[in-house]
Amino acid sequence: PVSAVVAERRADGWYQTRKQSVIFIDREGEGYRALSATCSHLGCRVKWVDEAAEFHCPCHGGIYDREGRVLAGPPPEPLRRLAVRVNHRTSEIEVEL
Repeated sequence: PVSAVVAERRADGWYQTRKQSVIFIDREGEGYRALSATCSHLGCRVKWVDEAAEFHCPCHGGIYDREGRVLAGPPPEPLRRLAVRVNHRTSEIEVEL
């Protein structure tokens, strides 16, 4: 999996803000899988550990497999899966936050 920082624009009345999020993008068959990098336990940022082929949360020891399923620790749910598609006109990977 490769990490990416994505920005989401939000409008609230006169105010416009941009919220940045970290996600992981990985191949899945002929397409791609996108997972949130936010641990479902307390919101820490998980990291991909190549040697273990797992996502690890540095805060409380949560461990997830490559598909985001909980393997160990306190996380109550898997990593949030995000809708992803390839824009065939631009060849860009688009992720819905």
